[in-house]
Parts: sequence; C-alpha cells; structure tokens
Amino acid sequence: MRTMGKEDLEEIVDSLMDKEKKRFKDRDFFKIKQYVFDFRTVRNLLKLFNRGILKDFTWIVSMGKEAVILSGVGDRGPVAIKIYKSVSSFRKHLDYISGDFRFGFRSRSKLLDLWVEKEFRNLQRFKKSGVRVPEPYARSGNILVMEFVGDEGFPAPKLKEVRDPGIDPEIILRDILDNVTRGYRSAELVHSDLSEYNVLLWRSKPWIIDVSQAVTTAHPRALEYLRRDITTIIRFFRKRWGIGLDPDLVLNGILEGDHVERADGEDTQG
Repeated sequence: MRTMGKEDLEEIVDSLMDKEKKRFKDRDFFKIKQYVFDFRTVRNLLKLFNRGILKDFTWIVSMGKEAVILSGVGDRGPVAIKIYKSVSSFRKHLDYISGDFRFGFRSRSKLLDLWVEKEFRNLQRFKKSGVRVPEPYARSGNILVMEFVGDEGFPAPKLKEVRDPGIDPEIILRDILDNVTRGYRSAELVHSDLSEYNVLLWRSKPWIIDVSQAVTTAHPRALEYLRRDITTIIRFFRKRWGIGLDPDLVLNGILEGDHVERADGEDTQG
C-alpha cells in the first residue's frame, strides 16, 4: 500500500471542508481549518491513515471548546475521530490527573496527549467491564479513533436532545445507573462528569461518552464525583420526565453492593 503524504491528506481535508462549508459560519470554518488541521494534527492523522486505521472523513459532527468530532471510515467501518485542540482549564484537567495513580503528570505541553491516552484507557477499561461506551480503536497524539455511535455518519442524539414520546424514561434512567454501577464496581472507575450532554440514546439504549476525566475509585475525590454524577443525571430525569429516584439511596446501593435492577428486568449482584 502506498504511503500517504501530506499532500494526499490535504486533498482529503479540502474535500471534507468544501462539502461542509455551507454548514458553518466563516469564523467557525476558519477555526476548524486553522486550529484543528495544524502541523501536529496533520502529522498524527498521517500516522493513522498509513497504519490503515483511517481511510476517509465523512462529516464534521461537532466543534466544542476542546475538541472537534469527525465521522469517518476506518478499517472497521464507520468511526468517530476526536481531535483535541486545547484544554479549557489547565487546573481543572490537572485535578483529574494528579489523583490518578495510572498517570504521572509530565508537562503542560504534553497535557493534550496525556488526556487522549487517559480517555483511550478509560474506554478500554469501561468496555471490558460491560459498560456501554464506544469501543476505542486507536490513538495518536491528540487524536482518538473509536466506534461511531449512530447511523450513516449521523450521530445518535444526546439525552438532552431526546424528545421521543415512545421511550420509557424510567427504563433509560435505570439503564444509565446500572452502567454507573458497573463502572464503579467492575471497572473501578467513576465518570466524574456525567450529565444529559454526554449520554447518547441509540437504538433505545443509553451510551456513555466523553470519559477522559474518569478517575479510579482510589482517587481521593472519587466518592464526591460519584455522588455528583448520580445527582446530576437523576435531577435531569426529574425535571424532564418527573421521575423521582433518591440519589442518596442509589449511591448507598452502589457502595454497599446491593442488587441493582437492570433495564431488562433482571437483577445483578455486586
């Protein structure tokens, strides 16, 4: 297979940007081209293309303060490509790293690469424990390639966006809490930023995303983060659908290893 060069990648990027230009304001379009496809990112993308992990881009899914998400085609079919471009708060990110025994802080300049490594390893650990998260495929520098959650390049909606009257919100909430429980007990990880913005609903099942800040249960603030995750997600379901679970009872059940009612009606033992 011929090795892809910078010029080849630029053609693919230009094709993507021409296709997407009408969807973005000139200012946002410039930011994507200027800040995402910089020298470092191009170098890392070339590594992924030349390893056969990536084959093409299809859409720009979203652009946030810290990362741009692209959909694409890889050696396993549709993929999500998460390109980190900055960290919004150095101190906030350091809080999630400094107490995690798996990672030693190296330098501010390496924080992006470390953040990608952290998300990749957290996804692996969650997936292995049966938590419903995208499967991680590869990483290179500031880029993470993972399973695409959605159809034909279009992402599944975030929980915040769901208005489907046909869903049973109580089943969805219990499914999310079951995944939180599996994460804590089996993966020994706490998401630490769980909300309606980082849960996708796909094929009537919730998928948890954005796990870069997840910490181990040995982290000094793990219980604080777990309580916050549970409280935040229950508060959303209470406001949107009027479901009234008690966050303290849910937290105690997770910590004490009580049975957890699964979304399929079966019970699991801790």
